[in-house]
Amino acid sequence: MHKPAAQRQLVSQLKDERSKLQDLVWELDDVERAIADSDSDGVQTATAQTKQMIQRRERLEEAVLHQMIHIDHLEQRLENLEYPPINAA
Repeated sequence: MHKPAAQRQLVSQLKDERSKLQDLVWELDDVERAIADSDSDGVQTATAQTKQMIQRRERLEEAVLHQMIHIDHLEQRLENLEYPPINAA
């Protein structure tokens, strides 16, 4: 049985959105590692570069959260297409 076009499109979109999420997570991991490395250098005062990295981390954390919520909504839409609610009479 073939999936309807709307389901195929949503599955494709979910795949793309999950890929974007993974990219954001990897980037966040890189920034966190860079912050940890700068902290381990023994310099107690945050440099302008470290402050920028911290701000970048905050933006990435927010982007990851938004992407996860977006994916949840898409998954719910897909579930509703696959298993439409049964109307109680």
